Amino acid sequence: MFRPNLNMPNEMIDKSVNQKDDWIPWKAIPSIVTDKDLTELEDKIGLKYPKIYKDFLKYKHFYELENIEEITFFKHCIRDWKNDLLEQYFEYWEPDELIKKGFIPFADYSDWGIVCFDSNRMKNNDCPIVRFDHETLYDEPVPNEELYLNFEIMIKDLLFELNAE
Repeated sequence: MFRPNLNMPNEMIDKSVNQKDDWIPWKAIPSIVTDKDLTELEDKIGLKYPKIYKDFLKYKHFYELENIEEITFFKHCIRDWKNDLLEQYFEYWEPDELIKKGFIPFADYSDWGIVCFDSNRMKNNDCPIVRFDHETLYDEPVPNEELYLNFEIMIKDLLFELNAE
């Protein structure tokens, strides 16, 4: 796994793989995310994360996960993960159209969409996964498509697809 980032956190650089030009090999490392960190983020956005997503964030830090089924999770680097998520919530996407309407972005869809939790339909600490098209983000109502019933089903499906390749 390579990434062109000269500011790659040193602890995430995979020194067992040779660097190629400006492409730096990286490795996933144990997460330092705490429940307190996640509560702080939830307080800032005014929404709750699904429990299994919290577990996902507390498992490993990563630079980029393989694009499976056109879904690319936002990077989760050791030092910048919290600021990176806040940028996604409040700077890259229109918070009035997503966060304030109960949608929490967590991944890109291909080069034209955003994948979010629909926290309006939280049930048993998980919620549906929906996709928005960048081009229709300002339509009223904002159209979205349900991709998965919940995060657990999505992860299982993505792992199945990854193992089938």
